[in-house]
Amino acid sequence: VNGRFVLTGNFRQLQAVEAGGLIPTLLDTCPEAVVLLDETRRQENLEERAILAQMHYRGRLFEKKNRHAIDALLRQGLGEHFVHGIAAGGLGAVQDWLIDNDRVVVHSTVEAATAAIASQYWDAVATSSEPIAEAAIVMARSNPEAAMLNHAIIDEAVNRGHLNPDETVEFGRREFLLHQRILLRNVDWDLDVRNGQSATVEGTRVVGTKWAVEFETPGPNPLTRSFKTQTKVGSDEIVRFSAT
Repeated sequence: VNGRFVLTGNFRQLQAVEAGGLIPTLLDTCPEAVVLLDETRRQENLEERAILAQMHYRGRLFEKKNRHAIDALLRQGLGEHFVHGIAAGGLGAVQDWLIDNDRVVVHSTVEAATAAIASQYWDAVATSSEPIAEAAIVMARSNPEAAMLNHAIIDEAVNRGHLNPDETVEFGRREFLLHQRILLRNVDWDLDVRNGQSATVEGTRVVGTKWAVEFETPGPNPLTRSFKTQTKVGSDEIVRFSAT
């Protein structure tokens, strides 16, 4: 009795698998009971909050249905001229602000951009007191971009004397530089290796031998099977079979 029932949600979230639409329904049928959390608090720079709002609405901040977001920016102390200028300017205004305020740097070629990122990465590592894995991070949109940035960062490490290009380690079909940092992509329980672990290349050594056995089953229709196993990992005997 005389209690309150509070629901929280995002009406822009993905469509429900089964019955859904509760939050949009409440917005449409009883807007007076709805409180919108529309003030950005993450950015200290007030102008950047307007930029984030325009990006959030994909360049359509000026639309009437988004008026509450403009009002929220004005309540936080932003000038009306600036807010309306960003709202009317679309994503082009966002791009101009990001470039003018050094949030985005534009290069003439992909190679120039990649080299600049690699240089800034090592500058951040050099000035940080944190371990190298926590000093800086480079993000990419795709695997090809990640590979390109990875090569550029390794090349910059060589240029700065962090890695010696003449000290190489061959493993499988790949070649690494000694003391190069790598990210492991496989799981090997015998070697206590997990996918996603980072490591530093210190060298290679043989940790096991492999052999194969074939035999045929007796009978009128013989069936050939092959078994593979790995033995002697370190000083331990490993019995690990895979059959075909």
